[in-house]
Amino acid sequence: MEYPLSIAVVAIAIAAVGPGRLSLGRPFRWRYGGWVPATVAVCLGGIGAVIVLALKQ
Repeated sequence: MEYPLSIAVVAIAIAAVGPGRLSLGRPFRWRYGGWVPATVAVCLGGIGAVIVLALKQ
Protein backbone atom coordinates (compact mmCIF):
# COMPACT_ATOMS: atom_id res chain seq x y z
CA MET A 1 0.00 0.00 0.00
CA GLU A 2 2.84 2.41 0.73
CA TYR A 3 4.41 2.19 -2.72
CA PRO A 4 1.29 3.07 -4.76
CA LEU A 5 0.45 5.81 -2.29
CA SER A 6 3.91 7.35 -2.55
CA ILE A 7 3.74 7.22 -6.37
CA ALA A 8 0.33 8.95 -6.27
CA VAL A 9 1.61 11.70 -3.94
CA VAL A 10 4.63 12.37 -6.16
CA ALA A 11 2.47 12.43 -9.30
CA ILE A 12 0.06 14.92 -7.73
CA ALA A 13 2.95 17.09 -6.54
CA ILE A 14 4.53 17.15 -10.01
CA ALA A 15 1.17 17.93 -11.61
CA ALA A 16 0.58 20.79 -9.15
CA VAL A 17 4.06 22.31 -9.31
CA GLY A 18 4.81 21.69 -12.97
CA PRO A 19 7.69 19.90 -14.62
CA GLY A 20 11.26 20.88 -14.01
CA ARG A 21 13.74 22.58 -16.29
CA LEU A 22 14.87 19.32 -17.94
CA SER A 23 11.41 17.85 -18.41
CA LEU A 24 10.25 16.65 -21.82
CA GLY A 25 6.94 18.42 -21.20
CA ARG A 26 8.57 21.84 -20.90
CA PRO A 27 7.72 23.09 -24.41
CA PHE A 28 4.00 22.54 -23.83
CA ARG A 29 1.57 25.08 -22.37
CA TRP A 30 0.89 23.13 -19.17
CA ARG A 31 4.48 23.49 -17.94
CA TYR A 32 3.45 25.95 -15.23
CA GLY A 33 1.30 23.40 -13.41
CA GLY A 34 -1.39 24.45 -10.99
CA TRP A 35 -4.35 22.90 -9.28
CA VAL A 36 -6.49 22.59 -12.41
CA PRO A 37 -3.96 20.43 -14.29
CA ALA A 38 -3.36 18.45 -11.09
CA THR A 39 -7.10 17.80 -10.74
CA VAL A 40 -7.36 16.78 -14.39
CA ALA A 41 -4.41 14.40 -13.97
CA VAL A 42 -5.94 12.80 -10.88
CA CYS A 43 -9.33 12.40 -12.58
CA LEU A 44 -7.82 10.88 -15.72
CA GLY A 45 -5.71 8.53 -13.60
CA GLY A 46 -8.79 7.47 -11.66
CA ILE A 47 -10.74 6.83 -14.84
CA GLY A 48 -7.84 4.81 -16.23
CA ALA A 49 -7.64 2.76 -13.02
CA VAL A 50 -11.38 2.03 -13.12
CA ILE A 51 -11.12 0.90 -16.75
CA VAL A 52 -8.16 -1.38 -16.03
CA LEU A 53 -9.87 -2.89 -13.01
CA ALA A 54 -13.11 -3.40 -14.94
CA LEU A 55 -11.31 -5.16 -17.78
CA LYS A 56 -9.33 -7.33 -15.39
CA GLN A 57 -12.42 -9.07 -14.04
